[in-house]
Formats: sequence, structure tokens, C-alpha cells
Amino acid sequence: MVLDLVVGILSPATASKDTVRKHWAYEVAGVPEYLIVDPQEQVAELLRLEIGLYLSAARLEWSAVAELPGGAIAGGGG
Repeated sequence: MVLDLVVGILSPATASKDTVRKHWAYEVAGVPEYLIVDPQEQVAELLRLEIGLYLSAARLEWSAVAELPGGAIAGGGG
């Protein structure tokens, strides 16, 4: 199975795991995009795989919209 996008939602207990270990694992696996959502800070960062490494493609404030190949993602609001 090939994943096009993985979304990680941070919590204080898993933030390090999501931003370090999973980041590396998805990068090595070749997952094209990784969206890391931080509910406490109300931001998300979209990472795109470029030449084998994740680069920041967008930093999204809550309620922003991210354009993705084949669609878009709207950030949380409330």
C-alpha cells in the first residue's frame, strides 16, 4: 500500500515521536506529504518530500486552507 498523505495530530505525550521518529519513518518510506497538526498552538505544518527529504511547504494557521494535489484541506476552526 502506498500512502499519499499522513496526518499526525500532536499531543504532549506523543509530540516528540510524531515530529522526530515518525517524520523520519515516513520520509524514508517515501510518503509524499506529512501534515503535522498542533491543536495546542492551533497550527499545522505541511511537509512535502523533495529529493528524499521533507521540506516545509506551508505553515497553516487554524481555519487556513492548504492546497494539495487533487484537493484541499481546511484547518480546524471553532
